[in-house]
Amino acid sequence: ADSPGVYLFFTRTRTACYVGKSETAIGYRASAHVGPPGPEGKYPNCEFLDADYIVSIPLRSAPFLAPALESFLLSRYEFKHNKQLAGTK
Repeated sequence: ADSPGVYLFFTRTRTACYVGKSETAIGYRASAHVGPPGPEGKYPNCEFLDADYIVSIPLRSAPFLAPALESFLLSRYEFKHNKQLAGTK
């Protein structure tokens, strides 16, 4: 998707494990976390190996809302990988 928006990585048990935003292109930003597929069609370079799928929320007509939505989700819910990344900075 070439729209701005928010994307969430989910585990097989439907638990959101990471939330991110893009103010330009959600697909490009989310794919940066995933990397290229390996020989078996899996993604061995994915930052979040427990993630099974991605849900994107495009905000084409209101790109300025992407940071606000990400911030809102981070303030209301716990995301395993967002906490790990925050601890490394």
